[in-house]
Amino acid sequence: MKPPYYGIWIVDEFAAGGPAGHAIFTDKLREQMRLQPGDERWKSLIFDRSKVMAIQCGNDVIDYVTLELDAAKKTAVLRDDADPQWKSALTFSRPGPQLLSIQGTVNGSEISAKLHRVDESKLPLTSRGFHFINEHPF
Repeated sequence: MKPPYYGIWIVDEFAAGGPAGHAIFTDKLREQMRLQPGDERWKSLIFDRSKVMAIQCGNDVIDYVTLELDAAKKTAVLRDDADPQWKSALTFSRPGPQLLSIQGTVNGSEISAKLHRVDESKLPLTSRGFHFINEHPF
């Protein structure tokens, strides 16, 4: 069964604010993901399994987080198994059929994001098909 926000969502706007010097990822996660200044900004979110969400960071590293989604309340709690200190509580809204807005806290910082869903029919693998090439070296 597909999760309610199934798909690839590209981040169009992202804002994070918190106490000076406070980051949306813990020191442990920033080191593990090799995040540099500015890399914490989310580029995309991927929902393809019911209890997992993928966050693509500014440096293109993907962080898989545990997703506890309450679709009726449009809320989610995120946790990262790589660092139990990292937590997030988010609220979702759908201003349009292919649009998603997120607000909440991530590692103690307030965040907001506006995203649009990628049309899967336009992706190269689904739009032109996939063909194996079976060549023999002799």
